[in-house]
Amino acid sequence: MELKENLDDGGLPQEGSKLHERLHLLGRIAARRTEDRRVTYLDRHPEVEKFHHDVDFEECLGMIRTDDIRCTAPSCRCKAPSTDAEGWRVRPSKPVKAILSHQRHKGELWFLCQLASIRSGPELRKQCQVSEELRQQYADRLQQAGRSLRMSDVWNRQDEIEVRKELHAELDSRQRLINDQLIQCEDTREWADKTKNAKQLTNISVSTVRPVKNPGSTGRDAETGKDLYEVERILGVQWSQGKMWYLIKWEGWILEDSSWEDKIEAEECIKHFYSIYGKPFGLKKKILSSEGEEFEAWEKKQKIHTPDVKSKTSKGKNKSRKRKTDDTQTAEPIPGKKQQQQTLLRPL
Repeated sequence: MELKENLDDGGLPQEGSKLHERLHLLGRIAARRTEDRRVTYLDRHPEVEKFHHDVDFEECLGMIRTDDIRCTAPSCRCKAPSTDAEGWRVRPSKPVKAILSHQRHKGELWFLCQLASIRSGPELRKQCQVSEELRQQYADRLQQAGRSLRMSDVWNRQDEIEVRKELHAELDSRQRLINDQLIQCEDTREWADKTKNAKQLTNISVSTVRPVKNPGSTGRDAETGKDLYEVERILGVQWSQGKMWYLIKWEGWILEDSSWEDKIEAEECIKHFYSIYGKPFGLKKKILSSEGEEFEAWEKKQKIHTPDVKSKTSKGKNKSRKRKTDDTQTAEPIPGKKQQQQTLLRPL
């Protein structure tokens, strides 16, 4: 009933309604919490800055101006606005404002395009995905310049940095709290009900989900006899040593007993973390949630030394988010915590 009252005749949230305010707040959090959105296109692809076509300049001009473009890919975006092309679902392309530069790959032309939306950085498009008008305009600019265009001529990295910082700024303390609260709720409706549409955020305490003491393992594997530990959630990811490492908050264990592991069977937890914080790549090798940052701050404060060993967790038949440990490995105990039969290991 409340939902219908907050919708206008077109089925959209009414301006100023509680639903509109809630969606606006959650939208700001979702737009800002992915770290990779603050990384510029040139930082992710530095090779583009040095790319040029002065050697085959005339040949490129002829290819750009040609109308004889054949695309045989059934799932190519040039098939839009058709919603179904030969059985393939096709997503329409975002509108292009201008062509910045071009590349040749396996005899095909690819254009580096500036999109119409200020929320987007440059994007590569196949020749068949760019209109003839824009291609002709780009060819005229090339011919007038008498050479291929460098990225420094057409794109300003500093301008893109300012735009990305404005659109994807860091979450403030209130937004970070809401972000952590959302993880504990089934959906945004449950979060809104508990917090009275963000008016009473103290109704959900992040710290209340942490047990007071460690319950130990959740059982033993029938084949190997090794202890099993269940993953509660992912607190961070890091690309290191040619592997992806995951900071694990273990079910029933306090935050300070979290550990970095490279082999876990918790696909749903991993997907959930990526959907909120994104994946590490390029210049951003590590991504942490607020709890992950709290754990690292605590670890640095305690000055815990972790041995240079890698977890040898083995894969078993249990696919329900279970973790196995190796009896042959030992690690230094956490201060104030009794040494367990199966120790939790942290890589450096």
